[in-house]
This record gives sequence, structure tokens and C-alpha cells, in this order.
Amino acid sequence: MASPRSTAGPGDADAGPTLDPYRPLTRRRVVLIVLLTLATVTAIAVAMLQPQRRLMAAKAARAEAAARAACPPGAASAAPGCPGGPMAVQVLPPAPADAGSGVRR
Repeated sequence: MASPRSTAGPGDADAGPTLDPYRPLTRRRVVLIVLLTLATVTAIAVAMLQPQRRLMAAKAARAEAAARAACPPGAASAAPGCPGGPMAVQVLPPAPADAGSGVRR
């Protein structure tokens, strides 16, 4: 059985596969593509930032635990800087009378 030979030569336009005519995208399809793009970008950003958020939460928890250990509640004599502890106060001498005008001549 012999296969049928094509009579089209190498320069004929009908020899290649036929393509469907161009159809523009509908507004619904464009909105779908935009929403899928935004969802993908958001998912990638959240996935990339998750380790940093965990690290910052762990650092905050460590700092809070250290502050609680340094300032135990109900201590009779709290350390300076803790709630209920002594606070350093600076007493400055009064300012000179002519320094208040702010205008130099």
C-alpha cells in the first residue's frame, strides 16, 4: 500500500497546519488572569517573609522573657528601670536669664 503523495510544493501556503483565527480575550478572562497573578504574587511574598516573621517573634519572646526575669513581679526591692524600682532623676541648675530670649546680637 502506497501512501498518497502531496501535490503541494515547498512554497505553497496551504502545506502547513491551519491556525485558528485570533480571538481577543474577554473582560472576564482578563480579570481572571489578573486575579490569579495577584494571588500568586501574594502567596510567594507570604512564603518568603514567613521565616523572618518567625525570627522576629522568637526575638520578641526572648526579650520579653529576659525582661520578666530581670524584673520579677512583687519583688520587695526592684532593680532600677523595673516597675516599682528607683528612677534616676537629674536636677539641672536654672538657666541664665538672658539665655531665654533666643536672639543674639
